[in-house]
Amino acid sequence: MPKVCDIYEGRIQARGQETGIPLSEWIDQPILKLLSLGEPDKLRLLEAEIAQACPQLRLMYSHPTYLEMVLEGVDKGNALREICRIEGISPEEVLAFGDQENDLEMLEFAGLGYAMENATDEVKRRTQYLAPRFDRLGVASVVNDYLARGEIGGQP
Repeated sequence: MPKVCDIYEGRIQARGQETGIPLSEWIDQPILKLLSLGEPDKLRLLEAEIAQACPQLRLMYSHPTYLEMVLEGVDKGNALREICRIEGISPEEVLAFGDQENDLEMLEFAGLGYAMENATDEVKRRTQYLAPRFDRLGVASVVNDYLARGEIGGQP
């Protein structure tokens, strides 16, 4: 059975390199996000330890085997909010799609937040709309429906 890190490297098409050096000795810029890869049961234990030791961090999953660690307020929802502010777009004009915990703030900010059919139960519970699975072109299907009804795609 392949290791989680091998699966991740295959997914991102890049090979990691173990340094054996603590992060604090080679990171020379502020860290925005840490991603820990592992088996789900082990990550849940790690999550509990980190939550206890570092309450200022937000811990969430972007895949059952990916535990993300960010400072509170660093999330896709705030990123989307800032893009909308810069571009003068209201949340009601935004379609967003997601399937994991790290998508929740973005989905809740968007006027139309869609959980993918293959989303976690938590994501489905906290969104109003459901799109077909990503591997069944769920995003394209929903966007095409809006285009066909003339609800998006007009000239600015």
